[in-house]
Amino acid sequence: KTETPDGNRAAAFVAFARAAEVPARIEVGVLLPRDAQRGTLSGPHLWASFFVPVLGWVPVDVAQSRRHADRAAAWFGGADCDRVVFSSGSEVSFGQAGAPAGIFFAPYAEVDGKPHAGVQADTSFDEESRDDA
Repeated sequence: KTETPDGNRAAAFVAFARAAEVPARIEVGVLLPRDAQRGTLSGPHLWASFFVPVLGWVPVDVAQSRRHADRAAAWFGGADCDRVVFSSGSEVSFGQAGAPAGIFFAPYAEVDGKPHAGVQADTSFDEESRDDA
């Protein structure tokens, strides 16, 4: 499922690219806030990538370009360093008994070969300072 505003925009881009016979996929991850060194993240961020033979996979973040119109061009073909990718593509399968996951962000568990929904997790980050001297 990509039922978030970010996911819908990324899915629309992928659909249009594929309609034009350009390989494209959803990327799932998180955006780390620039103004914090630690914290808990509220949920996934989705963007798209399309494939160019001489370049490889090129990122496109339609949601970020809408939020930051002054830097919209930077989100087409570029990505900041404040993002972490958890999975690429959709219909993620780990060989589980349950159906493939639309995106991989939340934990997935099975008990006796059946999906178990009782698993909870918080996604947090802690950026440690590094002294290069």
